[in-house]
Amino acid sequence: MLNMGRFQQAEELARRMVAAKPRDFQGYFLLAAAMHFGGKTDQAVVIAQQAFNINPAHSQLHNLLAQICIKQRKLDEALSHARRAVELDPREALSHNTLGAVHLMREESELAMQPLRMAVRLNPFDVSAINNLSRVYADHCMVEEACVMLDRALQPDPNNFVLLQSYTPYLNYPAGASIVTRMAAARAMAKFFAMQAGGAKLCKVKDFDPQRKIRVGVLSSDFRTHSCSYFMRPMLRHLPREGVEVHGFCCNSLQDDVTTELRGMCDGWHDVSAMKPAEIAQRIADSRIDLLLELGGLTSGSRLEACCHSPAAMHVAYMGYPGTTAVPEVSWRIVDTITDLADQSELFTERLYRMDGCFLCYDPGKDAPAARSVRRDGPVTFGSFSATTKICTATTDLWTKVLLAVPDSTLFVKGWAMEGQLAPDVLRKRFAAGGVDPARLRFAGRTKSSAEHLRMYDQVDIALDTTPYVGTTTTCEALLMGVPVVTLAGVEHRSRVGVSLLSAAGLSEFIAKDDAEYVAIAKRLAEDRAGLAQHHATLRERLLASSLCDGPAFGARLGAALRALWRWRCEQKA
Repeated sequence: MLNMGRFQQAEELARRMVAAKPRDFQGYFLLAAAMHFGGKTDQAVVIAQQAFNINPAHSQLHNLLAQICIKQRKLDEALSHARRAVELDPREALSHNTLGAVHLMREESELAMQPLRMAVRLNPFDVSAINNLSRVYADHCMVEEACVMLDRALQPDPNNFVLLQSYTPYLNYPAGASIVTRMAAARAMAKFFAMQAGGAKLCKVKDFDPQRKIRVGVLSSDFRTHSCSYFMRPMLRHLPREGVEVHGFCCNSLQDDVTTELRGMCDGWHDVSAMKPAEIAQRIADSRIDLLLELGGLTSGSRLEACCHSPAAMHVAYMGYPGTTAVPEVSWRIVDTITDLADQSELFTERLYRMDGCFLCYDPGKDAPAARSVRRDGPVTFGSFSATTKICTATTDLWTKVLLAVPDSTLFVKGWAMEGQLAPDVLRKRFAAGGVDPARLRFAGRTKSSAEHLRMYDQVDIALDTTPYVGTTTTCEALLMGVPVVTLAGVEHRSRVGVSLLSAAGLSEFIAKDDAEYVAIAKRLAEDRAGLAQHHATLRERLLASSLCDGPAFGARLGAALRALWRWRCEQKA
């Protein structure tokens, strides 16, 4: 019954077992499991303790206790129980997976590798273990391996949502993922969402006057210290209020000073972090939202599924995800004339609204440290602070060419996974295979604050963008700290955001049309030390004075875009 999800029936059966045999371990164990998986975790703890008193050396009980502690966020206790479960029965795949999952939750991704590999070795069909292991691979510069693993696991069950929710966003990163594969995965996720929604149509908007003030909702899990917040800030602050009323729908449970700041920029605020998608949709509908901006797309942790309940008069994808949502209710996607070329119909189910000028505006806030004031000497240091998921083989192949073209240069890679050994070793092997001495690579992990993170750019002369999935926040913050960024222009959104950002900043000389030009630009910058010093001294001023940081102008353009989309919606109603 537990395997079938019939938790209430399993609980009733287990209670009868306990009543019949009050000192029998199995009855208490099954009752604790049924209660935990049935959503009664606090009550399950008491029952599990009774089972433990009868048999403290039962591996499955320790595994259950670990899962209960995970739910209660008692991660130290969870780790202790998970380790004990593996000790008691090293052939049990489930216990190895639980141990790996605990390490992931403790942000010990590298330590999760061994138990997760063992879990998959013991049970090659364990979907949860495969999904967890793919995350470790992706986090450590091996996103291709993650995609291959997930693709193989999906073959017998193409609609497995546990696997799809990792596979679909990961497909944005490697160069080899075809448009057909990416679209199929997105459609499979959208199909699952539609089944969950059951055809619900919750929208309560009745007034389709194209000229009236419209109520705009912003649905996001990033109302917090997050890369997206640097672009949410100018959007919320500068949207012209004579035409719109802005409501924030906050999906993130972790809230901080940035949450407070962004909340103050909204006309209405809704903390929906503890709600299920259907409940979020109902809150949006009750708020009578005309146009809902959905900022997460198919990113893990987003609440895109709420859109499938049709809570607003129209739903628009924006900002936070480079690909299609494939959700029929999401009718438009806001991009710009540079990020998305004229014929992109095969890439998106949504219509594309192409803004003139960059579709984003960057606001670094007030706490950025001063740009560097001391000129760097010695060999040129290239650098990347991009998400490690973006550092795929296409990226390292390109960076290898740069390092070979500038023989005395070094590469500095910063990211949370770089504080361990796994990710650095992966990169050392790749560069060595391309003929670059691994001693030319340097790594750094997390810093304690945003200011310390930005200060690390003082150790970088030239930033190298990733490919095919380029940087966004890292491009802006590098420029803010006076570091030029070399980007490679691709043919679709994920590969052209850097082109849009640099164009808006007036720095099109850093944009390459192919690999050879990318290498040539990086080499030219490295060899012109006087010019490089000039960039270091002036790029911040140029960035902040550019259209990329012109909040009022951006707000007016985005407001015009939202008004045009609303007019379209009113025409459909007519």
